[in-house]
Amino acid sequence: ILERGAMLLMNKRSTRVRPQLDDKILLSWNALAVGSYCRMFAALGDEAFLERAVKTMEFLLKQFRAGHMFCHTYKNGEARQPAFLDDYAYLIQSLILLQEVSSDAGYLQTARELTELVIREFGEEETGFFFYTHANQQDVILRKKEIYDGAVPSGNAVMALNLYQLAIIFDNRSWEERAMTMMSAMQQTVTRHPGSFGIWASFGQSLAHGIPEIALVGENFKKRQSEFLRTFIPLKIFQSATHPNEQFPLLAGKPHTPVPQFYLCKQYSCQNPVTETSGLIRLLEAV
Repeated sequence: ILERGAMLLMNKRSTRVRPQLDDKILLSWNALAVGSYCRMFAALGDEAFLERAVKTMEFLLKQFRAGHMFCHTYKNGEARQPAFLDDYAYLIQSLILLQEVSSDAGYLQTARELTELVIREFGEEETGFFFYTHANQQDVILRKKEIYDGAVPSGNAVMALNLYQLAIIFDNRSWEERAMTMMSAMQQTVTRHPGSFGIWASFGQSLAHGIPEIALVGENFKKRQSEFLRTFIPLKIFQSATHPNEQFPLLAGKPHTPVPQFYLCKQYSCQNPVTETSGLIRLLEAV
């Protein structure tokens, strides 16, 4: 009887107009997914998550690019619609996270290029905040600035985080000042309504507590890197490499050693290095 009833219902349903399928790919959501893959790899050490993050990022950087800009959607081999602030903000954030777990400095160079684009095309210099649409988009009546952290983080909150991290990574003081200006402008509102500004609140608390700058340099550093990445720190700047790299202040001037060494720094002034992850954790707890 149940089987016959199910068949009758299916036959009846088949006479109805099927709902349309929205199967386009969104840049913003997939960029958030890359960040999640990175965090899962950091927590669990499962290489499958890192491979998925790398492949997804390769797809996004290739298929969503339209000249020097990016598009918001992709479907049937075609990228369409100008990307919004959220798309760029999440993409930059995921590039920073992907560098942390892969040690590929190329992701940071791409993040810097995209940040320069966002400042140029979306920025409001008077306030330091960013518009949701780019300067040359013609199909909007009013350019708005989204600051609320809802179901997904606001583009402005994520860009403030991105600017601060990349400012330390590339020693760009104007980006750090812009991030601090944005956070300062939001401080009273976030204090009164923290539930509506979760990312802003997290950024403000991290600034108050101190955001650690950590470098790991030396031969065969991957084991130490994996051990450290399993330690949850809400916000940090972390770079790792076999050899010192003069392009990045955190990696510059560090000796190449057979045993990898951790450096805990503040404004590029570093404490004596330690070779064990447990030693680094003790330094972090003592700050």
